[in-house]
Amino acid sequence: QFGAGVAFALNEKSSLSFSFSERIVGRSKIRRDGDIFRTVVGSHANVAVLNLGATFALSDRLALLSNIGAGLTRDAPGLTFSLRLPYRF
Repeated sequence: QFGAGVAFALNEKSSLSFSFSERIVGRSKIRRDGDIFRTVVGSHANVAVLNLGATFALSDRLALLSNIGAGLTRDAPGLTFSLRLPYRF
């Protein structure tokens, strides 16, 4: 798995981020006792996603984080969306 990204502060309360991540999963093999190894059909995957995120400070302790991800390979989800509200105690 690998990834790269960059974030830009727009001002003291907001930022934008862009990132790319890719996970490559090799073929799995199984073996029963005393038998030969057999490849599991469909166990190989290549998941690549391009993300666009934004963060907004709502207060000194609360922030709003949003992210949209677009799948770039057949094994990746077509579109993902997330919203988070982390709070510092």
